[in-house]
Amino acid sequence: MRASHELEIFASYVAHAREQTSAGTELTRTMLAHSRERLAQSRKLLDELGPAPVTWPKPSQKE
Repeated sequence: MRASHELEIFASYVAHAREQTSAGTELTRTMLAHSRERLAQSRKLLDELGPAPVTWPKPSQKE
């Protein structure tokens, strides 16, 4: 009887761990998809802006 109870507890633990892993995997996929969307938006914006002008630092006025 005791072994059966311990087996039930272990099975419950494994089921919970699987649920948590699945939830974590889904969250990771969602975050990755969001990151890809943001990256695509950033690239599109950079393409629209074109290349940045080259600017050189002004020489200091100290003498």
